[in-house]
Amino acid sequence: MGNRFVLLLVLLLCAPAAAAAEGIDPGKAVVPFLDEQTVAVVRVDLSRLDVDGFFRWLARVQRGDPRESAGPHDELRRLTDGLGKVGVREVYVVLSLADLPEGPPLVVFPVGKGTDVKALKSVLAKSELIGNFLFEEREGALIGSSGETLKRLRGAKPRPRPEFARALDAAGAAIIQIAAAPTPALRRSLTEALPTLPRELGGAPTKLVAEGVEWVAAGFDLPPKANLRVVVKGTDAATAKGLRELAAKLLVAVGKENGVRQAFPRFDKVTELLTPKVESDRLTLALKGDELTVLLVPVVRAQREAAERARSMSNLRQLALAMLNYHDKHNHFPAAVSTDKQNKRLLSWRVHLLPHLDQEKLYKEFKLDEPWDSEHNKKLIKKMPKVFASASADPRLARDGKTTYLVPVGLDTIFPGSKPIKITEITDGTSLTIMLVEGEDDRAVVWTKPEDWTSDPKDPARGLRNHGGKGYLTAFADGSARFLPAKIDPATLRALLTRNGEEIINLP
Repeated sequence: MGNRFVLLLVLLLCAPAAAAAEGIDPGKAVVPFLDEQTVAVVRVDLSRLDVDGFFRWLARVQRGDPRESAGPHDELRRLTDGLGKVGVREVYVVLSLADLPEGPPLVVFPVGKGTDVKALKSVLAKSELIGNFLFEEREGALIGSSGETLKRLRGAKPRPRPEFARALDAAGAAIIQIAAAPTPALRRSLTEALPTLPRELGGAPTKLVAEGVEWVAAGFDLPPKANLRVVVKGTDAATAKGLRELAAKLLVAVGKENGVRQAFPRFDKVTELLTPKVESDRLTLALKGDELTVLLVPVVRAQREAAERARSMSNLRQLALAMLNYHDKHNHFPAAVSTDKQNKRLLSWRVHLLPHLDQEKLYKEFKLDEPWDSEHNKKLIKKMPKVFASASADPRLARDGKTTYLVPVGLDTIFPGSKPIKITEITDGTSLTIMLVEGEDDRAVVWTKPEDWTSDPKDPARGLRNHGGKGYLTAFADGSARFLPAKIDPATLRALLTRNGEEIINLP
């Protein structure tokens, strides 16, 4: 439930969506494209969208390097600027069960006398955000989606859905407006699939939600000047009170989730902010400025940390598979360090893994009989492949050609030094032997340098990156990447680092 709560907040508060220009009937531009399967309409006032301000706020909240989001920032800026130049001030997104979940939604760009439709098509075709959509002009708008959706709409008859206009109006004059309303079929499916609510929510009949909610509206202004207004329309005043009681129980249940408590240590304050008020047959919730920031900041940071862990996990998995491919070709894993005939240390295993990471061209640039800091090889440090750059590490490390992806070095590990090990020598089993770890920033090394990580016998986790105090990212000799909990027994971790200790290991 905690993950669903976080996802809901991210979608609600950070999704690129909608708003209206003054004097235009809410939702009028999308009326021709609504049907009995439409479940949501989103609307963005492009003329008021502060792209630069939002990304500056995002970088500050995430405590990251603004250059990391330069790509999405620049792309969104180009798109909004391009739309403004051709006379487009707003965009709608229509979500229908006829297209979801496989197909993309329908996007609607209202066009008027001041809109250059040909130029608009050119702007959209160049955008990476929406360039793969197909577009056609219909009903005073340029609409875009998949070919299947456009074909479906050509033969479809629109159905009046006045609830969406009411919801967009209730969302207020926000930069982003969202209107959602369940279809009759969706109401039936909900009650049939889940006749009663979960026990932590009181176990009441699901009918209260399935039939008691007419529509939901949300109006949102993006940070740094954030505002949020949410309105839930019930069938009557009694239903509205019942929905408020259900919302209160949901908040109590969510507050018991470990992930939520870690993100919001003062969840009592969150409960106070998120408890809606009853106004006749409606539930209303309004948050402004600092109130909304209290919710946004932990969610955005948690989302960033999760994304960083996922990217690092992917990198470790890619490196582990490259190790196995190396073994398939050479009948042994790369040694932690290559040496010359005089046993002088030359290059790291990372260099010799390059051909198995689609980096054959870079590999051929190295002088393999020279050390990593020779006059020639030093020039290649700045060419470190992205797979060696941890998403969780300080981005300045990658710019300096340093990595935190290391191998455990030691006599009983897979990497005893300059001696290469065969997979048959991993007698503890490849699924029970760690091949790669992610170190803390202060353990970062120049990626070409033959230097890695040696475990402290008394504290085997020392030097490993502890993600949010929850655990460590590792890759095993079978090619899998795993997240080991921070509370792992030190004896178990020591056993996982050896290839032939013959320990009895119970993975956490």
